[in-house]
Amino acid sequence: MDTANMKQGKIKIIATVGPSSYNKSIINKMDLAGVDIFRVNLSHTCIDDLEEIINQLREWTEKTICIDTEGAQIRTGTISDNSVKVDAHEIVELVDAGTIGDKSRIPLTLEEPWNILRSGSVLKIDFNTVILQVVKVEGEEITGRILEGGIIRSNKGISHDIDVHLPAFTSKDVQAFKIAKKYGINTVAFSFASSARDVVVLRGYFDGYVTVISKIESALGLSNVDAITYCKPHEYDLLVSTFAHDHIHYDERFAFAKNLFHNMKKGGRYIIGMEILPHFSTENDRKKALFKYHNYIIEMSLQDDRVQLSELENNALKSGLDMVGDFKRHEVMFEEELMSAGFKMIARKKVGPLDRGDVGGVYVYAFEA
Repeated sequence: MDTANMKQGKIKIIATVGPSSYNKSIINKMDLAGVDIFRVNLSHTCIDDLEEIINQLREWTEKTICIDTEGAQIRTGTISDNSVKVDAHEIVELVDAGTIGDKSRIPLTLEEPWNILRSGSVLKIDFNTVILQVVKVEGEEITGRILEGGIIRSNKGISHDIDVHLPAFTSKDVQAFKIAKKYGINTVAFSFASSARDVVVLRGYFDGYVTVISKIESALGLSNVDAITYCKPHEYDLLVSTFAHDHIHYDERFAFAKNLFHNMKKGGRYIIGMEILPHFSTENDRKKALFKYHNYIIEMSLQDDRVQLSELENNALKSGLDMVGDFKRHEVMFEEELMSAGFKMIARKKVGPLDRGDVGGVYVYAFEA
């Protein structure tokens, strides 16, 4: 496949192949539109169908095919009729994946979840569509309370605050590696990457060079990797992260950016989502900027009757004020630290809020090493 483009840092677009896009016409249109990599998400792909999907994609496009692992994650199991609506304050039972879920029972893809979850654990389902908290673990019975209601669907990702080791690769991932190796696929997206050791293990499943796209999607991924001193000179073609810099202390921000640049290949791409504050120049200004940013989200949450979300945002505000694991930047500050390390900014887009220019917001950046 087109790995030369990857090594030269020419990747622009990664497109996910899913139920709505898996047909020749759409693949051809995306190909012509400039897609560089077609990503097959194993979390939504039956392993028995993978070889057929690879063969079909190769008939439709000459672009790079990427296998995206399930990784160390928790997902919902099978829900009756594929979805169920839950409301705030309702009580539910959390069960293992062998149980079909309904309004009162939510299955999780965890073996013996009663040995992993603890009272107080917060689970955020499908990008915060539903937020629930474990209120009791008694034997093999787990009781949870819905904090933010919504629709729970089958096989959706769950972010969590649980300090527990989950296997970096599922048995399905390992099967997929063997199939990828058989078909000469050498691009792998590593979901929920949490340590350099796991990247080395992943590479061990392949004989030759493999491009690994490490996806930092959890606090564990940040805490287990020494972002300042981790050294793998000129190793990575592409790094993708969400809010990583927010957790790096201001005193270490230039060292972090410099090390990122050092570990990337020339021409490699660094894509990151950032929570950006309004501009500040003094400590007092920084606190005012934090209040503007978080109070806007709190206000919007309360207008939508999402009380629990406003409480979570209030906790984030406190972390920022106390500088405990939260060090948000303003726009100039963030861009300065990346460009001082040698990165060239090639794209910047504000995701929201689009109707307010004075409260900061969420931005997506693309830099070239």
